[in-house]
Formats: sequence, structure tokens, C-alpha cells
Amino acid sequence: MKHVLMLSLVLTIGLSGCQFFGPQKKVVSTSQSNNDSTIVKQKHFNDDPNSPVEWKVGMKKTPEGTYVRHGESVRFTKSGKLAEKIYYKNNKKEGVRLTYHSTGKVYKEQPYVNGRLDGICKRYDRDGKITAEYPYKNGLPGIGLIEYTNLGKARPVPTISIQKVDKIKANGTYNLILALKGEGVKRIKSVEFFEGKLVEGKYYHKNLTPIKNTSRTKGEFQINVPKGYQVNKNLNIIAVAKTTSGLQLILQKSTSVNVRGV
Repeated sequence: MKHVLMLSLVLTIGLSGCQFFGPQKKVVSTSQSNNDSTIVKQKHFNDDPNSPVEWKVGMKKTPEGTYVRHGESVRFTKSGKLAEKIYYKNNKKEGVRLTYHSTGKVYKEQPYVNGRLDGICKRYDRDGKITAEYPYKNGLPGIGLIEYTNLGKARPVPTISIQKVDKIKANGTYNLILALKGEGVKRIKSVEFFEGKLVEGKYYHKNLTPIKNTSRTKGEFQINVPKGYQVNKNLNIIAVAKTTSGLQLILQKSTSVNVRGV
């Protein structure tokens, strides 16, 4: 049986990485105790206990005596509508995080495993129609973004264009001019290019070699070719683009270079 503590108290919450209550500060909250030794902390709008509840987050006491997030966490709008719901397990997100439109329809579905995005994320419009889906694994975004039209059709995806320019005689370099081409290019706001291998051939990580951008949507990879040297390389070019919807589109294309310096 739950015992509600009808107390308003001032406490300092300083949970590492806690996005619910922001940086360490004093907030006014109310608490509710459960039979399973967990409690529910409530944060009110404007830190006023007479204002509507902004956050409810389940917490449990650790052997060290501190409290960590554990159980259901929900966020509300000032009008009392549900804005977000997620579960925590020992201070890490676990399960599907749901955020909502003001219409009450789901806006985002984001699956978490052990505190990291893992699975197919989905977005919906205010009427509940799917607008996009994209994969994550162990917190890493992957190839496979699909954006949908209002009619539910998948939008076209551009591909990587690689133009090879031989400047060995002029300055001892062999250049790859990089861009995106084809249908779907108009929905691209910016692109960054990299060279390297994706995790499992699909998931982007930060240990790739960045390629110089020559504009917001173009790049150039310059290979030095010393006189008398043979350069034989297999390269994997990766494009990380931002769409007009603010989503991340990841593409890759392999190419080979086999030239000799003169």
C-alpha cells in the first residue's frame, strides 16, 4: 500500500547526467513512498508546490545511501497533458522512451538498452502517421534512415558522388571530389564526409578520418602521391548528412585508387 507523504520539502538534487532536473540546484518537490522501497519524486512548475507537476520520477536508495532513478519517469505540460514517458533501471534508461504531441499522439519512439539507444527509432506526425524511422545500436546511429511522405511512401535517398581528379603532374596529389547526387538531394541541409570503416559495416562512430569540406554539401579528399611512389588504396567514403527534418542520414561508398607519382 502506498503511503503518500504530503510534505513539501526543499532538497538538493545532483544526479549525474540527470536531464530531468538540470544542473545541481535546490528545487521544491513532493515525495511518495512505495512498498518496494522506491519513492516517486515530483517536480512542480516554477518550483512551486501549488503549481502543476512537471516531472514524476521513480527513485530507489542504493547501498551507499544515495538515490538513483529507477522505475517510471513521466513529464507533463503545464496543462497537465502527458509529454514524455520513460523507464529507468538503476539510473539508466531501459525500454521505449515515448514523447507526445499536444494532440496526445506519440511523436517519438526511442528504444533504450542499458542507457543507450538500441533498435529502430520512429517519428510520427500530429495525426499519428509515421514520418521517419532510423536504426541505432549501442548508442551509435546507423545506415537506414527512411523518411515518409504524407501518403506514407518512402522518400528517395541520395547517393554519394565521387569525382576523381588527377593533379599528380601539377602538384603531386590525387583528389576525390565528394558530393551527394540523385533524388532526395533537395532535402539535405549539410553533409560531413569521412573515410574509414563503420561498426559492423553500418553504424557511425567518432574514430573515422574527417575529410575537408569545401562547402556546406561538398568535400575533397586529397591524396599525396610522391614522385616514384605507387599508391594503391581501397577507401570507404562515409557521408553524414542532416536532412531538412533535422534527422541524420548516413551513407557509404567504396572506391579504389591506384596511381603512381611522376
